[in-house]
Amino acid sequence: MTNDMSDPDDVATLFYEEMAKTRQMKIEARILKKYGFTTESFIEKGKESLTEQAYYDLISRIDKEELSLSFLLVGFDEDKKGHLRVITADDLPQDYDTIGFAAIGSGASPALSSLAFAMDHSKFSRYCTEIDATHAVLAAKFMAESATDVGRSTFYVSIHADRISRFMGSFGAIDTIRSMWEKRGAPRLSREVEAIIADVLYEPEKEDGRPPAVVQRIRNHSSPERRKSIDAWLARRSASQTSEDQPSPCAAEYQETNPPDRGD
Repeated sequence: MTNDMSDPDDVATLFYEEMAKTRQMKIEARILKKYGFTTESFIEKGKESLTEQAYYDLISRIDKEELSLSFLLVGFDEDKKGHLRVITADDLPQDYDTIGFAAIGSGASPALSSLAFAMDHSKFSRYCTEIDATHAVLAAKFMAESATDVGRSTFYVSIHADRISRFMGSFGAIDTIRSMWEKRGAPRLSREVEAIIADVLYEPEKEDGRPPAVVQRIRNHSSPERRKSIDAWLARRSASQTSEDQPSPCAAEYQETNPPDRGD
């Protein structure tokens, strides 16, 4: 394993090994300890120490014991090439570089179906623009909300090879896009949504000192009810602009002093 951990497979393997260890500890604590076994002693002496039925009953319970945890590992190597891995405790890390997209969790199936549809019938691909990728990812998230335990709350982050991150999430931006998707585009997003996506995505570094400009752009695409709450926030923000304690744009996105109700 390389020291700088820049190889995506090295990083994925490290995640997998730690998850496998955690699963093994869970098996020992919940199953084997009750019968006086550790993993090693069960492998060495379990079959001869137990009746055949008891032994295979334990084997069956061990096989069913899962670690309900998975990771979606994304990033760039030193050559700025993107990589994507899905990691669980039950299987070796899966490489999704060639496919170019992946999803985890209870909403994974509808999300993956939506992304596959976008790849076949729209502009979505490994080499598409950020706007087209955002287009497809948001539609996939909206489709995933059909799963019973996937909520509507959404915060979007795009990560670039040059370490620039762009955000979308607060003040109703995604709520507005979802409404347009439901009325005009589902299961696709309409072309009209692309202009909104381009307008409301922002980079905290470039917007430094100007969070109201970001919020104003979002306001332009919001419902009349949402605009009222945004206007109130902008007025309070303007009144307190000179305060030394006013949060930075990045902090404002997460902390939002007296923000309007979040609807994303």
